[in-house]
Amino acid sequence: MEFRDKVKVLRQKNNLTLEEVAKQVGVSAPTIQRYESGEIKNLRRDKIESLANALKCSPGYLMGWKKDSLEEEIHDFQLTYLEKQIIEKYRVSDYFDQTTVLRALKIENSEKRDSQKMA
Repeated sequence: MEFRDKVKVLRQKNNLTLEEVAKQVGVSAPTIQRYESGEIKNLRRDKIESLANALKCSPGYLMGWKKDSLEEEIHDFQLTYLEKQIIEKYRVSDYFDQTTVLRALKIENSEKRDSQKMA
């Protein structure tokens, strides 16, 4: 399956609209549609990561570097219904809410720290 097909299939599997994915990635809905049509093939690293998070898969799967989706990679890791709800709400939350959750749980966001080092 090509990148464009994965984007569309995963978006539909997760019952997400173009607009919902676009909001999470920080692009417009037509841009997501262009990803799905194959019109846009080269994405910045941060967009690949954001898109993978929105589609609930690993960047490696999305780009074809890994054969299995994130869901298949962690098939033996069982989440409770509450844990699944928490994860789903966290993923669609804005940056401020995500940061608040991480602070409450005393979790350092190493992704943000690593991206600041790169800048």
